Amino acid sequence: MAKKRYRMPSQQQINLLEHILDKEETYGYEIMTAIKIGPGTLYGLLKKLFDEGYLLKSSTLIDGRNRINYKLSIAGIKYAERAIMENEYEQGIKGKL
Repeated sequence: MAKKRYRMPSQQQINLLEHILDKEETYGYEIMTAIKIGPGTLYGLLKKLFDEGYLLKSSTLIDGRNRINYKLSIAGIKYAERAIMENEYEQGIKGKL
């Protein structure tokens, strides 16, 4: 199986990764309000991260409603740290040009 090519995450994905990395566990509405992102974009990014094995999901019953909670897997933590570090480097380079 060929190794996947690494692609620099978008700024929205960086914001999402930073938010999830700072939390033990978080859920969709909390993420949307914290990083100011719409549900279509958010759930697309979450699905991509989950499909790639970077995100874990669990559910909790709250007031009769099912809440999906998200947290980074071990691979997700490494991915997030690398992506955030590279983003900071890129921003630093752009600021010096």
